[in-house]
Amino acid sequence: GLTANIVSLIEGFFKTAKSRFGSDRFGQHSYQGVDRWLVLVIVAYILAHWAYLSQSPTTLPDWGHAAQLALESCLAPFVIARLLFLYSCKIFVD
Repeated sequence: GLTANIVSLIEGFFKTAKSRFGSDRFGQHSYQGVDRWLVLVIVAYILAHWAYLSQSPTTLPDWGHAAQLALESCLAPFVIARLLFLYSCKIFVD
């Protein structure tokens, strides 16, 4: 039923987070570290999922490919915009 589907979705998220988004290499020892790491994994998962959905998929996701799409479509424009912003604030200018 509905409960089994929800459990399956949550289980799928954690398996994907562990295998594809680095939570298997988790090394934090404080609650704040756990919170930060979990937020980063969730953000990475959501970005990869959005990138996957933007391709009008007909099959189950390949999370490695989805993460690469997210990297190419989100990170590069963000870094460029951030560098332009810093330049406009004269951070890099003597």
